[in-house]
Amino acid sequence: MISHIQRAWKIYFCFNFLWQVPNKDFFAELLRNQEEKHKAEIGRLKDKIVQLELELHEAKLAAVEGVGAPNSTAVLNNQDALLQQGGVNPDQKDASINCQQHTAQALFYTEFLKGKVDASEITQGVSLHNEYEIIPYVRFTLKRIYLVDPGMGKRVVEKPIGFRKKDLQEVIAYSIEKLNLQRKGSGVKKYSAEDFVEGIYRTEPSLGSHYTLVFRDQNNQSNGNYQTVTLTRSFAPLQLVDTKRIQAKSETINLILPLSGRTEKFQG
Repeated sequence: MISHIQRAWKIYFCFNFLWQVPNKDFFAELLRNQEEKHKAEIGRLKDKIVQLELELHEAKLAAVEGVGAPNSTAVLNNQDALLQQGGVNPDQKDASINCQQHTAQALFYTEFLKGKVDASEITQGVSLHNEYEIIPYVRFTLKRIYLVDPGMGKRVVEKPIGFRKKDLQEVIAYSIEKLNLQRKGSGVKKYSAEDFVEGIYRTEPSLGSHYTLVFRDQNNQSNGNYQTVTLTRSFAPLQLVDTKRIQAKSETINLILPLSGRTEKFQG
């Protein structure tokens, strides 16, 4: 009698278990929900990666150009406070000190170069005693350099070769990269080397090389608009100084002519 009762209970529990086991549709729905959650998490992480990459790019630009760069003293004080906290082993402390030294050196050079640019003639006028102190500019295009002082070559026009070619190609490529930073999207036309018109440069011993490049304005090419880019190579990586749009039709050109004794020839 007891064995029959036990057998009946076993049969009851087996049927009850099988009745409560979900069917295939339940598992398919469960897998579908998990897959949607994983896709949503992957999309969120991709958006976060893009945001972090943009922030890293902006931080690199700020570090190179000296715009918004943190004060070196504040950074050092912050790192000293972190080192004084407990739980730092000697190896980590040595690595932090080395990182601190490199950071201080990088910030020092960044602030130094930014100060040199701010004090140079490229951003503000400088008083000169006479015309002999003027450092002339050299005009250049993609394939030609128009020299003011030809030197031993005795050619006022020559092709850029050697270090001059490498320097000017880097300057043009850097300017195009800066102009295209904000030109994003499928329908936006970007700047290229074909849009470069001409440029001028000169080398000042106390600062470095100054460059001013002129590009055709991609936003409005029909009205004589141009985009200028001013750069400086302070014996270091290039630093962006300014970009602005100019209207060629409204540009005023002043000419100074010696008319003493022959004014009648210029009348009428």
